[in-house]
Amino acid sequence: DAQGKLVDANQAFCRMSGYTLEELLRLSLSDLEVMETPEDTAARMMRIHENGYDFFETRNRRKDGSVFDIEVSVAYTDLGGGQFICFGRDITQRKQTEEALRLQATALNSTVNAIIITDREGAIQWVNPAFTLLTGYTLEEVQDQTPRLLKSGVQAEEFYQQLWSAILAGETWKGEVVNRRKDGGLYHEEMTITPMKDTRGRIEHFIGVKQDITERKRWQESLEQDKEILEQRVEERTVALSQANASLMHAMRVKDEFLANMSHELRTPLTGILGMSEVLRTGIYGSHNEKTASALRSIEESGQHLLSLINDILDLSKAEAGKIDLELRPVLVSNVIQSSLRMVRHTAQKKQLRINTDLDSTVDVILADERRLKQILVNLLSNAVKFTPEGGTIGVEVIGKQEQHRIDLIVWDTGIGISPKDIERLFKPFVQLDAGLERQYGGTGLGLSLVSKLVELHGGSIGVESKPGKGSRFIVGLPWQRPETLAWKGHLEKEKPAKAPPVEPYQYNRVDPDRQQTNPPVCLIAEDSITTLAFLRDFLQARGYRILEAHNGAEALQRVHEARPDVVLMDVQMPVMDGLTAIRYLRQDSNFETIPMIALTALAMAGDRERCMLAGATDYLSKPVDLDELEIILERVVVRPGGA
Repeated sequence: DAQGKLVDANQAFCRMSGYTLEELLRLSLSDLEVMETPEDTAARMMRIHENGYDFFETRNRRKDGSVFDIEVSVAYTDLGGGQFICFGRDITQRKQTEEALRLQATALNSTVNAIIITDREGAIQWVNPAFTLLTGYTLEEVQDQTPRLLKSGVQAEEFYQQLWSAILAGETWKGEVVNRRKDGGLYHEEMTITPMKDTRGRIEHFIGVKQDITERKRWQESLEQDKEILEQRVEERTVALSQANASLMHAMRVKDEFLANMSHELRTPLTGILGMSEVLRTGIYGSHNEKTASALRSIEESGQHLLSLINDILDLSKAEAGKIDLELRPVLVSNVIQSSLRMVRHTAQKKQLRINTDLDSTVDVILADERRLKQILVNLLSNAVKFTPEGGTIGVEVIGKQEQHRIDLIVWDTGIGISPKDIERLFKPFVQLDAGLERQYGGTGLGLSLVSKLVELHGGSIGVESKPGKGSRFIVGLPWQRPETLAWKGHLEKEKPAKAPPVEPYQYNRVDPDRQQTNPPVCLIAEDSITTLAFLRDFLQARGYRILEAHNGAEALQRVHEARPDVVLMDVQMPVMDGLTAIRYLRQDSNFETIPMIALTALAMAGDRERCMLAGATDYLSKPVDLDELEIILERVVVRPGGA
């Protein structure tokens, strides 16, 4: 009606709007139309009343809230006091199609690639602005002409014949063409031609997409010209790199040899110092008073401290060079914790420190290198003891995090703590936070750097929480699998060592191999250090061994063939012939296959144990020699004559 209220509607509009007729009769046009205000609707109705007719497009909203486009024809009639009759047609699909075509046209006109559309015979129907930029021709200039307008004559006729054969067969063609612009200049283009088919599959048009590759071709030609020069330079550089690589490898070998020699030169005198002090402490040379005992303890403590510094330097050098190989095995966490605590307990008791442990009962076995894991914990515990004042507390916690497949080993203390600015420098080598002339605490600053490297090798991480005066917490996070998920049979299988290399025959004086041995057991000590030989001789004589001596590998061979000892302690690095070569010679003789041979080395570098065992050694000891450990090995491997 004149106020815009609906007075009737047919079923087609009900379906179109989603309303029933009864619902529509309660609505006005302003309730249906969107994007227009009621005032706009009233103004339109006034215009229709004056003109008698109007035609327009608008948008209506359905009952479900969705919007649709509608084309409306409106006529005014005097029936019933003046009414408006509206004929509506849903044009939503048409509007969507128009919008899609508009977007496609915009895209085609905006693309940087030139686009050309032809009919089946090749007559040009349409080109985009990028085509004009590329060729110089406008749409008006090329319309109804063929692409031959662009031919440069560079390609032979066979080229175009193959092109047309492909696209007329319905195939997409892609290739490079040299064409000529309107101004006569040549350019390279990469073109793709695609057939466009009607609903019955017949080719109606072809669409070509062209990309200017002139600059790229120019660069390719330039690169080709430079290719020989580059190849020559590469060859020269390769030679230079080979020489540099050889120099680097030589430098690495020199470094390894230097570390090995330093290890030997430092450990050899330490072996004498620690060995002699240990022998003295056992009372072999007679009893001593409390003052002498205290002096011996001081010598041993100083020697052990120096040995730990040497070990830290060598381990850090090996870690930096990537030469630490972990021996991963199932490890009982509680055992490692207790063993590590034993190593610092004496020092902690001297400072009257309390030691707390809090171990997660769900954490039992992890996969780790037991020796290196212990090295990590002892380093952290030693620092905790060192930096905690008398009467304080240190502790170890173990927390299992099953969801994260990780365990946290936490070493904490109530010590002096660390300032935030110093925490960032903690794990750098050779950094001592208390580095002034009046420093209160000793150390080289290598321990935490080595700990960080060892944790990283295990695939873990290390962090620290600390406040000055409040103590510190070092958190070592390591990968963790539950025991039932570990694929191991008691230990990890390792590769079997290769066979020992053959050695040339060695001439020596033979004796009867079946001679009867007599008590006491005979031990041959092959050692070029007089000091080391002396304390080993005195210690073993006190333990009931008869001692034979050799000062190089050649002498050791002769002594074995002359006396057939019950056990051989073989130093690895000796003049004339080294100990490993001597062991190889002896193992080639069936008469000496079963004689226990214990390798002693002051090198203590990666792979030393493997090299000793590969040569045929029964066991291996690193210098300085721990006499208790030596005695345990001898008890295990030596069969005393007469069954003793």
